[in-house]
This record gives sequence, structure tokens and C-alpha cells, in this order.
Amino acid sequence: MSGSQTGSFRPIPNPYIVGNPIEDRRMFFGRVDDFEFINKKVTGNRKGGIIVLCGSRRSGKTSILFQIKGGRLGEQFLPVLVDMQSITARNDHEFLQTLATEIASAFGERASLITEGFLQRLEANPLLAFNEFTGKVSETLGDRNLILMFDEYELFESHIERDRFSADVLNLLAYWMENTDGIFFLFTGSDKLEERDPRYWDSFLGKALHRRISFLRRGDTLRLIHDPVEGLVEYEEGVEDGIIDLTAGQPFYTQVLCQSIVDHLNESGKNTVSADDVDTVVEEIIENPLPQMIFSWSALGQIEKISLSIIAELTKEDPSPVAPERIVEFAEKERIGYRLDLNKVRETLERLFYMDYIEKDPETGGYAFKMDLWKRWVVRMHSIWQVLDEIASEEGELEEGIEPVSRRRRNIILGIAAAAVVISASLTYAWYATEQGKRAAIVAPPDSTTLSVTTQPSGADVFLDRTLIGRSPATTSVPAGNSVLRISLAGYREFEDSLLLEKDVPLSRTVELAEQTGSLRVKSTPPGALITLDGTETGLTTPEIFDSLSVNRIHAVRLSLPGYYAKDLDGIEIAVDSSVTVSHDFSKVVHPLTVISDPPGASIVLNGIERGTSPVSIRAVEEGRHELVARLAGHYEARRTIEVPAGNNQISVTLEPLPPGTLIVEILPYAELWIDGELRERDALNYRTELRPGTHTIELRHPDYGTVTESVEIPSGGSVTKTYNLETRKR
Repeated sequence: MSGSQTGSFRPIPNPYIVGNPIEDRRMFFGRVDDFEFINKKVTGNRKGGIIVLCGSRRSGKTSILFQIKGGRLGEQFLPVLVDMQSITARNDHEFLQTLATEIASAFGERASLITEGFLQRLEANPLLAFNEFTGKVSETLGDRNLILMFDEYELFESHIERDRFSADVLNLLAYWMENTDGIFFLFTGSDKLEERDPRYWDSFLGKALHRRISFLRRGDTLRLIHDPVEGLVEYEEGVEDGIIDLTAGQPFYTQVLCQSIVDHLNESGKNTVSADDVDTVVEEIIENPLPQMIFSWSALGQIEKISLSIIAELTKEDPSPVAPERIVEFAEKERIGYRLDLNKVRETLERLFYMDYIEKDPETGGYAFKMDLWKRWVVRMHSIWQVLDEIASEEGELEEGIEPVSRRRRNIILGIAAAAVVISASLTYAWYATEQGKRAAIVAPPDSTTLSVTTQPSGADVFLDRTLIGRSPATTSVPAGNSVLRISLAGYREFEDSLLLEKDVPLSRTVELAEQTGSLRVKSTPPGALITLDGTETGLTTPEIFDSLSVNRIHAVRLSLPGYYAKDLDGIEIAVDSSVTVSHDFSKVVHPLTVISDPPGASIVLNGIERGTSPVSIRAVEEGRHELVARLAGHYEARRTIEVPAGNNQISVTLEPLPPGTLIVEILPYAELWIDGELRERDALNYRTELRPGTHTIELRHPDYGTVTESVEIPSGGSVTKTYNLETRKR
């Protein structure tokens, strides 16, 4: 079908969204399986849990969160979305206040949940106040589920590392999820779960369900191409398939291409898209690449760029998948100046495959670009020769797996040259020895003999009566008679012996040289560390002295002591006939520890030091035994000995309530009776009740005699009687 003429053409409203998450459900296509997965995990499950959506950048993870925020899961779920990139909190108080405000706003009941009293308590004790807040949230939820969604959850780590808030926040959230029905967490982030710091995430990610978010299915991609402009734009046969080949269903790049096509149609004054129109748009994108493309390329390593550029070159004409061996062969055949390590190339290709840059053929094991748009851009703007220029212009060392061919060839040449020198020297020495033998046979004195000296190790200087006769192994003609043999080699003790050389009686001596030695003293604080010397466990502990250590090698000591970080002391040089001392002050091994109490809010004391109220996270606790005490008003003190590290770096303490006390209130004539803010009886005369031990507030209200308020201390197992005669008060 041909397009409309320019004269009758009406501009096409461009519905496509580029660069921002999709909030409009009408522009969100696909992900049915992903929503079914999430729905299945949270529906009918009141125990709560955590789901992590992983994927590369621009894969649509944030858009999924916006769809859930918009009610995609139904009215039985209350979604709260927190963008970690927008968090500006400077401490626990500010972060938890932000989170509480978001939750209260989602309820539409901010005034009832974020009271002035709550804000004051939050500033004084953020963790305890927020823990109380979670109780009110659970009451307000009823039968619904709360889904807390954190976009870019990895940023928790950077905030903690910068001391914007503490790891206690994560422990508090984990405690809330584990001990309250209907609380779910949904995190989105990168694929690199192995890079997360276990000190912060053990309580979360170890129990999480993970799902990878990747490209759209073919049907959903066709809907994204067609539905938003249905009735306004038509596609010639095969054009939609061409767009899918270009983007492979990557949602961001599909939106980019469709948005650019609509802009191109408006500029051209027509409504029908041809293959030429798509090529024109692609050429424009390649010539003026998106910032996201530039950023993604810049974030790649050297060997990743080389591998992608070679794949692009090899598949430019033939789209067949490229095996890792072909990439290495290409580098050698085309003399790119670098040798690529095959195993490192294989690792790199697997990483790029997981990052969605390339796809893997299950039959051949070869690789090809997943998006043809990216391949065409790399061919044009990042060919292998351009990549080599980029690497040459960079400062710093080459990555592992890339070796300059020039250096390798130089090493080979130097090796050949060295071998030639050795051969030449050997031939020269052989000739010299032969000639010397001939001369000796001619000019040797009448009273002479042959002396042969071999040493272990060889290469020692051999002297006879202070005259150098050669380097061992040495054989020469010497005068008969009494002589002194002396052998010298650096690092070994000098050898000296008297010889009786008899005429025409050859003498051979083999000498095993003794190494020069020194001693090594090893100390530590505290002492008692096991010593490993040069890779061998000695079974000895500090302090210790090792005698007779060779001066001809560099020595290494490893010190290990239970409960302390081991220490490697390398590069130890021994001095001849003297003692060298090495020492180390040990640092104790520390582990993170989270203390949770039931009920929460208990004061936690570790080894006599107050550490805060539970749930509390302690970053560094020395390995070993510790005394833990938990105290909470109205409860027996919990005291126990703990071992650190603990399982999952977490300790749970249960505090048993003290027996209640009895309060008896006698009122004349009568009054409304309130205890701790709760109405107990409207016309109370004689009232009796059991209360937990501690301080309680009694309030009496009478229409004629006003209000009386008093605090009363209730002892465990005891009884307190309070009598009030309101008639004695002035009206």
C-alpha cells in the first residue's frame, strides 16, 4: 500500500516512550509470564517473602514495578515503590521516615500513621520507632498484602558504605518480613548477585526467589510495533519482521526504533513504512548513536570489545555463529598485534551472552549478535581496527588474556639469540679446551699430571695455589707436588684442601659445597601462632628461631592463630652467619552479628557494652565466645553465652514475660477509667485487672469533677490499690 500524499497528510501523534519506565498500561506489552510468576508467589501466601528481578540495563525491570504500582496484581495487594536512586537520606532516621511516608501515602492514611509523636520517637530511636510503625501497618493492612518494591536495590550497599544509613535498616526490614504475615519485598537489580556483600544480604537474598528479565517474546514485540499506531501507520510486507531482527525484542531499542520511524514518517509526510524507511532510520541511529549505546560500549572491557568487533567483522557477510577458536584465529591471521588467550575468550563470550549482547547457538556452540542493530553499529563505528586504536590510546596495562605479539616475538628472538650465544660459547669453550689440551701436551712440564674438579653445584671458581684454573667442572694439566685447592662460589662456604699431585697420576675431586646460612627469629603478639616456613608446616609456634637457613633463596613465613587473621610474611632475606627477626601483631577475626529479640525493642548488651535495641546489627564482633544480655521492661532478663560466627550471622533471643501484677482502683462516686490510653470502664466504681510489670498511666474522667491522671508502678506478682475520692475535688 502506498502512503498518503503530503498535501492530505495528518501528523501522527508519537506514542512511543524512550528513556523512562513505562507507567501507561496501554503502552506496556508482554511480560505475562513474569507477572504470573510474581502473582503465583504472593497470592495465597500470607507468610511473606522476597523476589529479585534480575537483568541487564534497559530490560524493562523498572517498568514492571510501575505496572505493579498501578494495580496490575489486583486490589488485594498494596504496592509501595521506592527508587533507591532518589534516596537522599543522611542517616537511619531520615531513610526510615522516607519509607514510612511512602507506605502511609500508599494507604492514603498518612495523617493517622505519621503522627507527630511517631516522628519524635523516630528521631530519638529510629529502629524501635519504625518497628512500632510496622505493627500499625499490619493492623491497617487487614487481609491485604504489602509489597515493598525497591528499584536498583544494589544501592543499599553504597548508601551503607557511605554511612548514609546503617546495615541495621536491612536487618530491621528482614525481621519485619520474617515475623509478620503479608509482607513481601520485590527487588530489581543487575544479574551480578555474586557481587553482593553477604554481610548485608545474607538475611535477604539467601531466601529470595530470583527471576531473570530479558527480551520480549516475538508476539509481544509485534504488538509493541503495531498496536500503539494502529489505524495510523501501516507496514509493508516483511518490515515488521525486519524490525524484530534489528532489536530481537529488546524493549528499549524497539521503542527507540519505533519512535524514530514515526518521526521519520511525519518528516516524510506519509503513513506507510517501507524497508527503505527502516534503513534510513537505522543509518541515522548509527551515525548519531544513543547515549545508552555509548555508555554500554564504554563500560565494556578490552577483551569484550575485541571479541564483539571480531564477531561483527566475521558475520558481516555470513551470519553463521562464530566459534571462540575463529576469533583467536582471526587475531593471528590478520596480525592485529595481540595474541588472544582462547580460554579467556571463551569466558568473555559467556559473559557477553549472559549480558544479552550475543546469543549462543546450542548446536555449534558459536556466537552471534543478538540485535542486528548493535552489529551494524559495531561494524561501522567500532571495527576491530578502531578498537585497537582505542586500546592503544588508553593508559594502563592490558587485560588478562591479551598479550602483545611484538613482545612475544621479541621474547622468542631473545630466546633464539640467547641460545645462539650459549651454543657459540659452548663451541668456543670446547675449542679452547681442546687447544689447551694440545698446548699442555706440547709444553707441559716433565713433572706434571691432570687435575679434574667437579662441584655440586657447578659453576664455582677453582683455584690451585691462588691461581684460577677454571670454573667447575674443570680439567687441566698441573705441576706435580704439594698444592692447595680452593673453591669459591657466591652463597656457599669456601672450600679449601691440600693436594699431593703425583707425576702422571691423574687426580679427580668431587666437592659438595655447603651453603652459607643464617638464622630467622619469628615472633608474634599474641604468641603461640603456628609457623609455616617456605610452604611447609613446621609444627612449631611463636616465638621460635630457625637456624641454618640458606642465604641463596627468599623465604616466606605464614603465621596462623585461631581467632585471628592469618598473616603471610614474604620476601625474607637471610644474612650470612647472622640472625634476622620478623614479627607480627595479630588482628582478631571479626564477623557481623544481628541480634533479634522476641518481642522486639529489647536493650542488647554484649560483653557489658550497650549495643542498641533489637533488632540491632553489629558490624564487627570478634570471633569466639561472648556474653549476651537482653533486657526489656516487663520481661525476665535473657542472658546467654554465644559463639561468633553464628549461623547466618544472626542470634535470636526470646524474653519471657514476668508474672503480671494486680491493679485495684476504687473510685467515689464513679468515673470513666482509662489505663494507658485505653478505655476500660465507663462508670467504674471498683475495678480490678492484671497488668504487665512496669509503669502505667491511670486517667479518671468525670463530667463534674474533671480529670485525674496518675502514673503507677505495678510490681510483678504484687498488687497495688489506688483509691480516689473525686467528691473532695472542687467542682
